[in-house]
Amino acid sequence: MLTKAQYTKKRQTIGAELAKLAGDIVILCEIENKNILVDLNKAELGGAYTSIELIAGNDTRGIDVGLLSKIKPDAVISHKDEFFQSSETKASYQYSRDCLELHFTINGRKLVVLGVHFKAKEPIDSPDKRLAEAEHTRALADAITKKDPTTAVLILGDMNDTPGTPPLKAVVGKAPAIYKDSADAAPEAERYSFVYQGTKELIDHQMANPVMAGLLDPASVLLPHGAGIDDKSAAASDHAPIRATYLIK
Repeated sequence: MLTKAQYTKKRQTIGAELAKLAGDIVILCEIENKNILVDLNKAELGGAYTSIELIAGNDTRGIDVGLLSKIKPDAVISHKDEFFQSSETKASYQYSRDCLELHFTINGRKLVVLGVHFKAKEPIDSPDKRLAEAEHTRALADAITKKDPTTAVLILGDMNDTPGTPPLKAVVGKAPAIYKDSADAAPEAERYSFVYQGTKELIDHQMANPVMAGLLDPASVLLPHGAGIDDKSAAASDHAPIRATYLIK
């Protein structure tokens, strides 16, 4: 529990980083409730975001996936109540938090954003659950593009795993519908979002379907690092954000 002063300082720190990024659509993880996003937007971001969404998910700590957007979504869909199986063990799971499905129309283009926060590796790891979450998220994305192949789809958030692992391979999929990680366009030295026991890891991703990947401006991709991100005593988050611009047309 934070004191009022601690909460204000944390909000200001997060707000400062978000203001630098100036995203039109922002997905955030580990948000306790919608009121925090409302407060953050009003107090630190000048009310820049006209659409704020958060649906309470499955995490017993009450940390959820949220949205700040300057573009009003056409639809907001939760998948927190769905059960699905891992292809490896056939065990049944639900999302650790949620998969927040957000539909937009931008310049006549349909865009669907799937905001995720997969199973963490601590305190007790479950790679099989993370795989199941990844497979189910990719199945949701495939259903969307089967209905309309022109839809741009972006799966993004804290996936708690690195490139080449089974969960990430499940999101990437197979040809011809391979999803590309927009973070790959960032400078190599910056291409990490978390430091675990001194090791730099890329565990946060923006995975774009072929339509969305074709709209990416590679020069725009940034994983910022610095005092507001890397200084653990004053950081907005223990993860670096990923900023990317997509020229939607």
